[in-house]
Amino acid sequence: MSNINQISNGLNWSAIPKIIKDEFRKYGNIKSSVSTRNKLGFFETTYGDYLFPYITRFKIDEFEYYCIEKYYDDLMSFLKSGVLFNNENEQLKYDSLKQYLLEYAKGFNKGYLEFENTLKASNNIFQDTSEQIAFKVFSRVYGNFNVKSGNFKLTSELENDNKIELKKKYDVKLIMRVTADNFFQSGVEGGEFYKAWEIILNNPTIFKKIFDDNIIIPVKKLPKEDMILIDNGFEITIFEKIKRELNTIHWIFKSQFEKKSTTILLPYIRDDGRFCTKICVSSNIELLKIEDYKDYYYKRFEKSSNTELVKNELISLHKKATFLLSFYNQNLTTENEIVSKVIDELSIYSKDKIDFHTAIIVVDNIDAQDILFGHNESSYDINLEWTKRKYNYATNNNELARFCAKLIEFIETFGLDTNNKPTNDLKINKPKTFKLNGIQNTIKNKAIDLHNSLVTKQYLNEDCKKDFVKLFTGQATENKITWLGQKGELKSFIEYLISFNKIENCKSNKWQITAANFKYKDEDFTPKKIKDGDKAKNDIKIKQIVQRIN
Repeated sequence: MSNINQISNGLNWSAIPKIIKDEFRKYGNIKSSVSTRNKLGFFETTYGDYLFPYITRFKIDEFEYYCIEKYYDDLMSFLKSGVLFNNENEQLKYDSLKQYLLEYAKGFNKGYLEFENTLKASNNIFQDTSEQIAFKVFSRVYGNFNVKSGNFKLTSELENDNKIELKKKYDVKLIMRVTADNFFQSGVEGGEFYKAWEIILNNPTIFKKIFDDNIIIPVKKLPKEDMILIDNGFEITIFEKIKRELNTIHWIFKSQFEKKSTTILLPYIRDDGRFCTKICVSSNIELLKIEDYKDYYYKRFEKSSNTELVKNELISLHKKATFLLSFYNQNLTTENEIVSKVIDELSIYSKDKIDFHTAIIVVDNIDAQDILFGHNESSYDINLEWTKRKYNYATNNNELARFCAKLIEFIETFGLDTNNKPTNDLKINKPKTFKLNGIQNTIKNKAIDLHNSLVTKQYLNEDCKKDFVKLFTGQATENKITWLGQKGELKSFIEYLISFNKIENCKSNKWQITAANFKYKDEDFTPKKIKDGDKAKNDIKIKQIVQRIN
């Protein structure tokens, strides 16, 4: 079988009109990129247009063929998911799929080699002109759903007893049939499509006018005030954007407790669910912009002639956010025994074990697409394309829950009847710090006095004052505080603060907070070490210091 030329061989892309290149580029699935090192020494990557398709040459037996890469990737994804079956109800693996790929390759060669003859054949009483033939070529590549570009044809039958039994046997949610006839026909269409593009790209001056006259380029309009453009040009409302973000948070929360799924309906989990202490989000749209959402709804509520519609949107968002907050409290805090154990163990785990509890979340067009457990922002995975999205940032379950809490708090300022307000003891409202009881404007002075008393009795150094005051006024510290007394005296100090009702209720995670914010000389505490350690036998000084807090 003679070799089929790669479509880009010998082409001068700079001489091909932009309108033709843009139409061809639509079938690519990898963006061009340039990486440069910034002033801090980190690499920053800028992404351009999608690269052209047909970069990869495939060969099976003596047949060479090409296909649009994203079609092949989809097929391999279906194969990996275990949903491809032949008509004998056998689940296909790569080796057994080869016979069908061979049919595709045969069909591709037939379509490619015979396409020009089909152009010349005509049932018209008049002979086609060269312009009419050129338009046939254009028509073969341009269009939407009616263009047959070589996608692998898979069929799905109606639900029946046999199908239900097959799904149960292989633990899959879909059954996709692969047949030799369908793959051969897909190959024929793919070969014709490839040949048509080869003709166009090698004769750009002939086809430019046809493209100019027939391709409608949408006029770019400024988005409406209550709309946002996502990157494929589709407009959605801010309300819909927030809903999608909440759905993404729901999926992130839920996926940490679900086993691997074999469904091809995205999103799906590539590995067993596991609790994540760090989550890296890769998105082509900026997410979780709570201040922008507040400003939008305040303005819209003031200007709207239909306030009931606005109220209904807010109530709907309130309901979803409240559900997520409840889910977080029950499953993703130290109230959950699994989570508590993970956090305790990670304090003594190696970096590899810590990385095991990280994940990268891929979000496209504000929809969660995939999650990779055991990956972080330093990971590289060509399939993940982590750096190929504009917004890449790190978060965690707590921060995602805080977004929900802020959204709930904001919506409640409208005084709406939500009928499902969260209880006052939502764990998300308990920061991972201590907070002294009392009137807000007096708490800081109390924390300063407490620090000074501990310094006087040589339990603390003076230089930790800033972090100590932050810790006991409910703010995140910058550095751990060195405890100079006995280890057991620190345990007594915390327990006296709680038993004398000097700090807000934190019994459920008191040792997590302590371990996160204190260290003993150069040794870090762990929640387990503090919990299992003995209280100091002579802690009268600690007790007196705590009792004197007004």
